Amino acid sequence: MEKNYITLHADFPAAVAEFHREFEVPIEYTPLRIELLTEENEELARANNKTEIADAICDIIYVAAGTIVALGEHTWKASYSISTDEPMDIKWAVLYISHCIGQVERQNIVSDKIVYCNQIIATCVRLAHTYDIPIMTNFRNVHSNNMAKKWSDDQVHALPADCTYSLKSTATGWIVKSPAGKVLKPPGHPKPNLLTTNMDKPV
Repeated sequence: MEKNYITLHADFPAAVAEFHREFEVPIEYTPLRIELLTEENEELARANNKTEIADAICDIIYVAAGTIVALGEHTWKASYSISTDEPMDIKWAVLYISHCIGQVERQNIVSDKIVYCNQIIATCVRLAHTYDIPIMTNFRNVHSNNMAKKWSDDQVHALPADCTYSLKSTATGWIVKSPAGKVLKPPGHPKPNLLTTNMDKPV
């Protein structure tokens, strides 16, 4: 179990960088990242079952990893340590992640912002461990789901004429963003396939 958690971080930067390239997300730190982290943490606070917890955890990790990339960091932590003795309370996790988000916003030194982003990721990893959620498998499924957010011609043409979204046609579909720059899901976009039993555990 712990071996998987020590190595899973390597998937984060590669996945986020691929998403940034595919959807032309600017590699820059903006207030939108704080808004997204806050939004996903609120989802975690409202989670009522393991599937919702798994979804929120993966989304938080995705945004936190993207924030680290946006801050210009390319050297990642060797591991995210977890405690196998003390389960993590979800309410405490939400409060601590909220504290870290505030620090990411307030700190002026980039390296300090990155420290708190890593603390957010570490907290999510520990919470997944507590609930026996297969974080690696789910993260990859969320990434695959994110990579499928291109819109079809018909979906774009169905948008109202006064739509304020940013639209860009690519060879594989349309990239649609909110005025703030958030990549938007097309109508009917399916939820990611999330597992709630830890298939990452070695047998």
